[in-house]
Amino acid sequence: SKICKAFMASVLPFPEKAEDQRKMYARVITEIGDLKGIIDSTKRQRRELLADLIPKFASWNDFVMREKAVYHSLNMVKTEQKLFVATGWVPTVAIDSVRTAAEKGKKRSHSQAQTMIETQHVPASTEPPTYFRTNRFTSVFQGIVESYAVAQYKEMNPAPFAVVSFPFLFAVMFGDVG
Repeated sequence: SKICKAFMASVLPFPEKAEDQRKMYARVITEIGDLKGIIDSTKRQRRELLADLIPKFASWNDFVMREKAVYHSLNMVKTEQKLFVATGWVPTVAIDSVRTAAEKGKKRSHSQAQTMIETQHVPASTEPPTYFRTNRFTSVFQGIVESYAVAQYKEMNPAPFAVVSFPFLFAVMFGDVG
């Protein structure tokens, strides 16, 4: 009893007579049956609830992803009074597509705010970020290369070599070649 109290264990009464033990056993079995019924009922209700929610999940997921994208974009802009200022690097050949996308976004959102895109020439001492033009095929290999490291500005892009060497080395690694 002292050990049970020391470990804060619950002490349950246990009858000494066999008849009382049978009654207690029957009561415990009944309680277990009741609890199993409650658990089964809860599982059934949960399944029904989830079955009702499944058709709504795709639209909810789309909504959440759109909201997440909006807030992610808003976190990358500075707010000055009633103005959002976003700065970034854009390849010269893509400036027109950025302007078109901004106008399309303005029309889609029915915004009355003016959209302005200014280009600034940066000093020669400023190092621009690395940009490699890829297509659907080479973007996979570019991702593999960039998982190890991203080339610095004016460094050679190793991804074209990965296009040739990766399938070969993969085959060697798994014993399909050699």
